Amino acid sequence: MGIYIYNLAHKYAWKSMKEVEIQATCDIIAKRAEKAYKDIVAKNYYTTIGDLLSNDDIDVVDICAPTHEHARLSIAALKAGKHVICEKPLARNLESATEMLKAAEKSGKGLYIGHTRRFDQRWRKTKESIDSGKIGTLLYIRRCERTWLPFPPDYWHWDPEKSGGVLLDSGIHCANLINWFFGSKPKEVFARGNMIREEAKANGVHDLVTVMIRYEDGKTAFIDVSWAFPMTYAPFYSSRDIFGTEGRIEYSDRCESNGIYSRQSGFWWVW
Repeated sequence: MGIYIYNLAHKYAWKSMKEVEIQATCDIIAKRAEKAYKDIVAKNYYTTIGDLLSNDDIDVVDICAPTHEHARLSIAALKAGKHVICEKPLARNLESATEMLKAAEKSGKGLYIGHTRRFDQRWRKTKESIDSGKIGTLLYIRRCERTWLPFPPDYWHWDPEKSGGVLLDSGIHCANLINWFFGSKPKEVFARGNMIREEAKANGVHDLVTVMIRYEDGKTAFIDVSWAFPMTYAPFYSSRDIFGTEGRIEYSDRCESNGIYSRQSGFWWVW
């Protein structure tokens, strides 16, 4: 997500950690690097990754860059002896992801990918409810994440070679969350993509994708992700339905009755 996700979330997280000393910011555009340096009260700013990594006082590098740059920047930082926090997804393709993991193992440094959904209290409560058996044996999950991608037509998100489209960019959150809830890996996957907006058609990138996933023992999941959801409805909208043998967990950003329904007692635990 680059500078967008940095301004939306990362800078506030770093500024809140009083025990952390921000050494530097880095951006290929000097004005942005300098602005970030002043805003976050860093000691310096750089315009090249090489200069940044030559700073021996830096222990951790937080990468907020376009998806296709994740592997290159992460591997360089790991080789330089830095721990790495990198925005999701791990990489643009499997080959690059494998190279990142090998670099982390060889360097002995940590490589953390920002799958933030697992730290959201809504989803942590869901996981706790599933694991505690409140809805019995988990059978089916439906997860939707929809938005109106606000970026201009020439932005890197609309380039399929750089972003991978909506499935890799947003769908990765859904897949990670569902795998976590089930506690297992998919056995079979079927996906269908569409190009709805003119930006998507012009660039040959999917902005709406539906996915069906089969897990072991007949468990299934459905993912629905979109960059074409009407902007007037909601800037970002997510929902989920989780079904078990003894109940159901429901959540929607636009619903006030989110909670757990017990099939036996008919009782709602509302969050």
